[in-house]
Amino acid sequence: MASSLPSPADCCSPCDGEASVQVPGPTGAAGTNGTNGTAGVNAFSTLDGGFTMPAELSDVTVAVSDSTWMGKVEVAAVIGQVVFVELAGYMEVQSRPTTTSVILKNLQDVSAASATSGLLIVGKTYTISTYVSGDDFANVGAPADVTGEVFMATGTTPADWTNGSTLSGVDQGAYPDNSAPGTPITTGFQVSPGGIQGNTGDSAGNAPNSAPYVTMSASPDLIAEVPVDTAPAPSAGTYGKVLENQSGTLNQRTVGVADENSVTVDDAAGLTVGEAIFGAADGIESKTASAARTALGLVIGVADNQVATVDAAAGLVSGDVTFATANGLETKTAAAAGIIFGVSNRSITEVGTTPYNVLIADQVIKLNAGATLANLPDATGNSGLEYTFIKTVAGGGFNITPLAPQTLNGSPTQAFSTQYATLSVISDGLEWFITSRHLT
Repeated sequence: MASSLPSPADCCSPCDGEASVQVPGPTGAAGTNGTNGTAGVNAFSTLDGGFTMPAELSDVTVAVSDSTWMGKVEVAAVIGQVVFVELAGYMEVQSRPTTTSVILKNLQDVSAASATSGLLIVGKTYTISTYVSGDDFANVGAPADVTGEVFMATGTTPADWTNGSTLSGVDQGAYPDNSAPGTPITTGFQVSPGGIQGNTGDSAGNAPNSAPYVTMSASPDLIAEVPVDTAPAPSAGTYGKVLENQSGTLNQRTVGVADENSVTVDDAAGLTVGEAIFGAADGIESKTASAARTALGLVIGVADNQVATVDAAAGLVSGDVTFATANGLETKTAAAAGIIFGVSNRSITEVGTTPYNVLIADQVIKLNAGATLANLPDATGNSGLEYTFIKTVAGGGFNITPLAPQTLNGSPTQAFSTQYATLSVISDGLEWFITSRHLT
C-alpha cells in the first residue's frame, strides 16, 4: 500500500543545507596478477643411494631425493615418523642431517615373539621353549610342563609363571615382515609414509587381548573390557548414538530373535501385536491371524473352536496320547504315555499262567506261576519303556525273553529261580537292559 502524500507544511523553506548525490563512475582496468606461491613438497622420496638393512632396532643413514617432509625425533621421548621403504620395510625417522639424507631405525623386533610372563590368548598356539621347574601351564592347555611342549591355550592365566620359563608364540614380534638385517637395498626404491603396526590377534582371528570391549558381564579372558552398565554414553552425533537409551547407558541385542530377545513392534510402521509378518515385493507386510491362515492355506485347519475328529482307521484311538516324532505323529496308550511322562503311580499285573506276553501297558508284573516264561514286547520305538518282574512262588525257572533277535543285557534270555526275586528292565529303543536285580 502506497504511503500518503506529504503536505506543503512538511517541507522546509528554505532548506537547511544542500543534498549531495554520489554517482558511480565507470569500472577501471584490471590489476596485475599476484606472484605465484611456492610449490609444495612431495610426501615421498626415492633412494639416491643404496644401504644395507641394519640390525633390529638399529639405525642407518640413507641418501634420499628429499627428506624435508619427514617428521623426526625432536626429543628422546618423542617417536619419529614411521616410513615405508620399498624392499626394506617399515622404519622410523630418527633425524634429518641434511635435506637429502635421513637416519632411519629398523623397527623389526622379533624378540617380542617370546616372553617369561604375562597373559595368554585363548586359541593361540604356544611352545615352551625353556621350562623352569615350578611353573605350571597345565590349566591353560599344556599336556606336560617340559621344554619343547607345544599346546593351544585354553585359558589366559597359567597356574604359575613366575619362575622364568620362556614361551614362544606370545607375539609375532614387531614388523616381522621387514627384510632381514644385512639385506642390500639398492638405489631408486621409493620412501613413503607408513603406519604403526597394530596389536596382534589370536590364531582364531579374534580381536587382540589388549583391545577395549563392551561386555554384558565381566570376563576373565579380557583385560580392557567396559561393562555395559558402566560404559559412558556416546556423544551426540556419533554412530554409537543408536546404542544409547534415555538413561545414557548402552544396550546390547543379540543377533537373531530368541525367546527372551523379542524385536520391538513398531505400531507406527503398521506392525500390530498378534499379526504375522510376510515378505512382500517392497519389503515386509503384516497380516492378522485370520488373514495369515488364509494366505497359508490353513482355512481347513484346527482353530481354537474346532475339534479334530479321531480317525481310528489311521491308528488314532480315542483315549490315546499323540506324540510328535521325526516321521510325523504317533499315538501311545495312556499307560505308555504315563511312562514317558514319568508318572510314578504303577499298576501290578497278576500272572498265573505261562508263557506270558508282556503288554505295553504293563508296569509291575507279579509272577505266581512255577516255571515262568515272560516274553518282552518289541523294544524298537519304545525307548524308556520299563518293567519290574516279581517271582512270588518257590521253585521253577524264571525266564525273561526279548523279541528275537533283540537281546537283554546282550543275551537272548535272562533266568533266575529264587522266590521273591525281582528284576527290572528298560528299553533304549533297540535292545533291553537290566537296571536292577535282587535275589532274596
